[in-house]
Amino acid sequence: MIISMNKKIILFGMTFLLGINSIVFADSFEQLSISAEHDTHTVSISGRIEKVLNPIGIGISIIKKDAVVGDENAMDTIFAADNIITSNDGSFDCRFKIRSNSTDGWYKVYLANREKNINNSTDVYVAPQSVVLEALEALNKASADDYEECILKYCSESMPVLNISTETYLKDSETINPLLIVQRESIGGSFKSIAEFMDSYNDTNTVIKINNVTDAKELAGMINDLNEALKVDLSTEYVNVAEEVCRRIIDYRDDNGLYETVDDIRTQFNLNLPICAINNAGTRDIVNIAEKYNSVLKLNLSGNYKKLDSVNVMKALYKKDFKTVDEIRKAFDDRVSELISEMRRNESQASSGGGRGGGGGGGSSKAVNVSINPMVSAVTPNVVEDKTPEEAVDEVSFADIENHWAKDSILRLARKKILAGKSDKYFAPDDYITKEEFVKVLVVSFDLLDNKTEDSFADVPADDWSFRYVASAKQAGIVTGDENGLFGRGSYVSRQDMCVMLDRIINKGKKSKYIAASFSDNDAISEYARASVAALESKGIVKGMGDGRFEPMESCTRAQVAAIIDSILED
Repeated sequence: MIISMNKKIILFGMTFLLGINSIVFADSFEQLSISAEHDTHTVSISGRIEKVLNPIGIGISIIKKDAVVGDENAMDTIFAADNIITSNDGSFDCRFKIRSNSTDGWYKVYLANREKNINNSTDVYVAPQSVVLEALEALNKASADDYEECILKYCSESMPVLNISTETYLKDSETINPLLIVQRESIGGSFKSIAEFMDSYNDTNTVIKINNVTDAKELAGMINDLNEALKVDLSTEYVNVAEEVCRRIIDYRDDNGLYETVDDIRTQFNLNLPICAINNAGTRDIVNIAEKYNSVLKLNLSGNYKKLDSVNVMKALYKKDFKTVDEIRKAFDDRVSELISEMRRNESQASSGGGRGGGGGGGSSKAVNVSINPMVSAVTPNVVEDKTPEEAVDEVSFADIENHWAKDSILRLARKKILAGKSDKYFAPDDYITKEEFVKVLVVSFDLLDNKTEDSFADVPADDWSFRYVASAKQAGIVTGDENGLFGRGSYVSRQDMCVMLDRIINKGKKSKYIAASFSDNDAISEYARASVAALESKGIVKGMGDGRFEPMESCTRAQVAAIIDSILED
């Protein structure tokens, strides 16, 4: 709120001053702050009145410092006046635009509420326009050697244009002065206002503080207090890696020389935050970090990347100790290239006839190893040479499931040729699975493949690798399509849809009768899926997510599917 003078306010101010002639002024306000903005000739006033539960009025007048309160000529000395209303808790914040005809710049600010007998008087200096111009000219012409004399002149008690502690300044003046020159040159060679100079001065002090810190933990503790100048992102990603980011800021300074500007420090902070965040995140979090900070990382998150499962791609960045953005970018690009090549090989195999392999008959000299592969939105059978059961069991091993909760189920299904890894070494247990991929697992697991059926869905073309599996599932009553008669090819299978399909298999194409499940988010389960979810819960096939919730719309992972199919087959 900016308040300027008018005739009504002047009359109010005169009445106010005459009325408080006999009051003894004392501090009656909490956190009272009165400051001047010299460039705009504005006085800012904020604070709070103690023990206030409802809004109350405060009379405010700004008069010439040497004016006599109660003098009959007081109106000539009033430069601003008004009555403001506090908030419910007694706090207030306002700004007064005052007349700039006081030659020495000194004013007295009066605040009072006569009803509660609370009042305050404070002196404030608002530099005349001529002094502001004079100070700016001096600050813009000064060399590093001249700055001390110039700053001391304009932060003196008689002319406090600059809000600078002389004692603090003199301790570091030899360091501050040359940095002020650097700051001045970085903004075009001159300060346009007193406020701009003060921003540069405060930035310089921030630079000096950071240049003097040698311990990363100490710097991490300072960043919050310095962020008014730094203006960096202190969100959750930073909090999790604060010391590591600060250690890198210190290391860069030690290797490359002292920082000269806040921009230099900010650049290092912004560069190292996503690197440290990625180094310490899980694969799902890495996806979000990459998207949030891609203005720094500059990863190609379009094109081929959009064809792949993002979590699978970001596995290449998991548990690494990247030092630079270039290292992250190279690992990302290499992973995308690797997965695209694998996708094309799988597509080539499918187009050559491998995608229509048999589902369970004997007599073939080749065994079919069903590979659930979300990264290519396809389930492609990989033909492997016949081996003895003992040889096959010995070969099943994945580096990324050693400590995974679903390890045993994954290995059992892999040995049964129901599931296979994304590669020889990796299973990717936490990748999501698409509807057609899940349908193929069901068809293969329960021997439902019908090579004669041609009845599928409009969004599953006859030449697609998944056509026979989806058509077989439709023939068996496992899938019926959405309200538009579509299957939803390419979309991830949700937890509730997984339950519906499994329930229909168990009940041979029919759904269970409705009973209420015990999950706290039952209302979030779609009506068509509630009976199936409840039936599978009662059989112990599905459980909640650990907090009593089922999360029906959450996508299923390869590990979850492995555990559930394994539990059904084992029974």
